[in-house]
Amino acid sequence: MLTIEGFEFDIKRYYTRDHIWALVEGSVVRAGMDDYGVKGLGNIEYLELPEVGDEFKQGEAFGSVESEKWVGQFTMPVSGRIVEVNREVEDDFDLLIESPYEDGWLVVIDPSNLEEELENDFLIYGEAAIKKWMAEELKRDDEHS
Repeated sequence: MLTIEGFEFDIKRYYTRDHIWALVEGSVVRAGMDDYGVKGLGNIEYLELPEVGDEFKQGEAFGSVESEKWVGQFTMPVSGRIVEVNREVEDDFDLLIESPYEDGWLVVIDPSNLEEELENDFLIYGEAAIKKWMAEELKRDDEHS
């Protein structure tokens, strides 16, 4: 794990700029919200996830979250069909908060264009890229507080 200002990032995962992580697991991709994104939510009030079989393009909204600090949508890290949904996290928001990279995952995706999408500019990957991205995020947050 890479720790930046108290936030943890797994350098083996890909990240979207809105803090969704993606982990390639054989032929599927597991996705969830990263530690920085989760901690920024505060108390979660509502979480909506898609249904198994739903299809999305990279960057499209696949779910939403409402909290005391933020209301927004989750964006798909890769294009594909949802093959598994973590319904436990909808019922127990603490899973997302306490274990964002393990028990708090959101969906599993059967990707339709994985190789190409892992290489495009939508996803952030690797220690240097994560450090650069988070430096920009933390600076932006400082400017808004």
